[in-house]
This record gives sequence, C-alpha cells and structure tokens, in this order.
Amino acid sequence: MSKGVYIPRRLYERLKCIYTERFTAVSAPAGSGKTTVLREFVRRSRPDGISCRFVTGCATADACFGRICDILLGRSAHLPVINEDFVRLYGSFAELRLKKPVLIVVDCVCAAEMLLGNLHCMELLSVCDDIHIVITCEDNSYFHDRLIHKLNICEILERDFSLTDDEAMLYLEQRGVSGGIAETICRRSLGNIFRIRLNLHLLHIGTLVEGDDILDLITAAILEHIDRRQLLALLCACAFEDISDRMCSIMAAVPVLHEYFGEDCFERRLLIEQLVRLNDILPISEIDFKSGACKVHLLVKRAAYRYYNKLPQKLRLGMHMAVAKEYTSRHMAFEAFCNYIFIEDYISAERVIRGSQLSVYSFFTAKHLMYRFAVECSLDCKPIIPVLLHE
Repeated sequence: MSKGVYIPRRLYERLKCIYTERFTAVSAPAGSGKTTVLREFVRRSRPDGISCRFVTGCATADACFGRICDILLGRSAHLPVINEDFVRLYGSFAELRLKKPVLIVVDCVCAAEMLLGNLHCMELLSVCDDIHIVITCEDNSYFHDRLIHKLNICEILERDFSLTDDEAMLYLEQRGVSGGIAETICRRSLGNIFRIRLNLHLLHIGTLVEGDDILDLITAAILEHIDRRQLLALLCACAFEDISDRMCSIMAAVPVLHEYFGEDCFERRLLIEQLVRLNDILPISEIDFKSGACKVHLLVKRAAYRYYNKLPQKLRLGMHMAVAKEYTSRHMAFEAFCNYIFIEDYISAERVIRGSQLSVYSFFTAKHLMYRFAVECSLDCKPIIPVLLHE
C-alpha cells in the first residue's frame, strides 16, 4: 500500500518522535491515513540498528499484549489483571536484554485499551529503555485522552495528518491534476488523503460524485465497478481477514453462493489474485501472500457492508451461513452465534452457546439479537436462556 504514498515534510518531521519517545499515541479517525503513512514512514526512515515490528488484526487487548510479549519475550502472555500476574511478568521484562532497540507499532482497534486501559502494561513496557511503543486509535475517549496527557505520552493528532491546501495542491500536481479540477478535489477532500485518492480515481474513470459522504465515494469509486469475483474476494477479506483453504471449502459448500459467484472462483489463490487486482485500482487492503491474512481498510469494510445489505436476501443468508460455520471452526463463539441468529438457525446458535463460555457483556453489545433469540427460538432451545443469564 505504500506505492505513491505522499508524506508532506511537516508530517515527516513530526513522525520522527516515534524513534525517540517511549510511548506515542497516533489519534485520528478512520481514513486519515494512519496505517498507510506509518508503514511508509518506517520504510523510508528506519535508522540502522533498530528493529521495527507491526502488530495488527488483534480483536482484544489481551491478544495485543500477547503479540507484544511474543516479540519481546519469545512467548505469549496474558494481560496482567491481578498483582500476581504483574509481579510474575515484571521479572521477565526486568531481565530483558535486547540485541537492538525495537519499535512496535500496535495498529489494532484495541491498542489504546491495551496500553491505557491497563496501566500494568505501560509499567512493564517502561522497564526496558530500548522499547518504543506506538499505538493507533480512531478517537480517544475522555478517559484515554486524560491519561495520555497525565502520563506525558507523545501524541500525533488528526490535524497532523490533514493536508493543508498547499500540500493538497502539490500532491495533486504530482499526480498530473491542476487548475479548477484540482481546486474542486481539494475542496471536496477537506485535506483527507484517502478522500483525495478516491476523487482522483473517480476522475480517472470519468465518474463524478456530489456530496461528501465517504462511504458513497468508496462505493462509486470501487464497489460499483468491480465484477462478482472481486466482490466475493472483498467480502471474504472483510468477513474473515484470512483467506484460507478451509474458508474456501466452507463457502463453496453453500449452493446459493457458488450459483451467484460461479463454481470456479472459490480457490484461495484466485481470491487473493482478485484482491491484488483491487489494490491495483486503489490500495484498500494489506495482504500477506504467505499466510493469506488480509486487512481491509476500515472505511472500505463499512462501505462493503452497506453494499452487501443491498444484495438479494437469499445471497445474504448464504453468506451468514458460511460465516457462522467458519467462525464456529475458529471458536469465535459470539460472532458465530450472531450469524446463526441472522439466518434463524436457533438450534445451531444454542449449540454454540452450550459449547462456549460467553459473558453476558458480550450479549449486551447486541441486545436485539439476544432478545430475538429469546423470543423466537424453539422450546428446545429456551433452557439455555437462564444459563446465559447466570453466566
């Protein structure tokens, strides 16, 4: 995704602090270019003698912390919840002797929760002078914002990523666009580099989109111009973030899916090829060709989900069925439960619950699904409800 990435000199100089500060928080909304710019900046600027690692795709603070421990200690560890956990881990971090300094960029949705929601983490990561941690977050909560200031954490904000009018015009000139068209794109993009790239692509394909809704721009620039195979690849990457042979076989086993998309497109290699073609149009995902892991831009995910909701109902039900089966095989119980509820397969939803330990908190995040399950499930499934409430 780094090809053609524009980093203004002002922002380039600002980002140098990640190599000197112990902790840096990069706070900007989705679509501001945090991930793209950080990766490109590290690629261009990494000093000799420092190791740089990116932690991505973690869904929980515990998973984030485990990945960091794996990098530093050579083994995973759980988030320190009680003092005994902290004391046990403190000895490992205190004895840590790194061959060279390491910069760890934690680019996950739960990065701020991991570092600021559990101050034991910050204390552990402060033990060694050769560790530099960068966390990304969309928008700090009031609690996190206060902690960042109180703990004197270096912060890079949305305004640092927003291009000035002069910077935006220079970027457009470098892409061969000037005059009134450049001024129009600059005005519509509001200094947001992702919006500029979308408008440049719309200009290239001869489509003009009025308004400033970012999801409408993504739909017009990408989703309305891709074929069914590319749509399938994008939906798979959004739903699973991992293109595997097992996922392909599960998808291919749902008749309505291979009837709609074609029987010959449910192969890992072909799906990854389609994602690469999409990236050639506009860089919207990061792909690990070895593992099949895919990280799709968050705003593209949201636009794809909006587009997906307009597909035929039987196709959506087929997708939910495939997603539920894949999530079940990955032991992602709550996600599987939700998808089984969508397709009204209450027997399978009840089996998922009985085979897993789920907190009531998980269901409070989707109360309407829990209510639907309680009201619509068969009598055979209803005994699970008091069990859930007891949990």
